Amino acid sequence: MSEDPKPHDTASVPVEVTIGGRSYRLRGTNPEKLRTLAGDVDATLRQTAGPEGPQESYKVAVLAALNLAAEHDEIRQEWRERLAEFRERAKALDLRLQEVAKGLQEKRPPRR
Repeated sequence: MSEDPKPHDTASVPVEVTIGGRSYRLRGTNPEKLRTLAGDVDATLRQTAGPEGPQESYKVAVLAALNLAAEHDEIRQEWRERLAEFRERAKALDLRLQEVAKGLQEKRPPRR
């Protein structure tokens, strides 16, 4: 998301977004995703600023960034926990399949 187009990035397109009452011209390959992300950042800025509106814009931006980082960290931790659960389940299923395969081999009639 830079303001200068890169010569090798032919698929990126300019996208105009508004964050914190200021317009920004971004570039990306997925304009809708950029608009959605910009909307999320704008909403977080407005929520952080509170009902009295923007105070010190830098301070509000830093607090909003911290809120987004905390949310991101929480989601990342949830996914790590789920991934660990899935790995445990996969390992248990693999062991069970090995047991079943061994049982089938033991029941197989001998070759002549």
